[in-house]
Amino acid sequence: METQAFYHFVGIGGVGMSALAHIFAKLGCRVSGSDVAPSLRTRRLQELGVTIFTGPSGSSSGR
Repeated sequence: METQAFYHFVGIGGVGMSALAHIFAKLGCRVSGSDVAPSLRTRRLQELGVTIFTGPSGSSSGR
């Protein structure tokens, strides 16, 4: 059984991180990311199935 790769990008709404997340998502990897606020870039990534966490901490860690 093959394991699917998973990647989490901090600052996923930025130009560089969003581009990397887009590439990994298109390659079939599981991708998530965090940023302080939603944006056009994060919405486009969500359309590809990327899970986005937003908020002051920009984190999904629950701390």
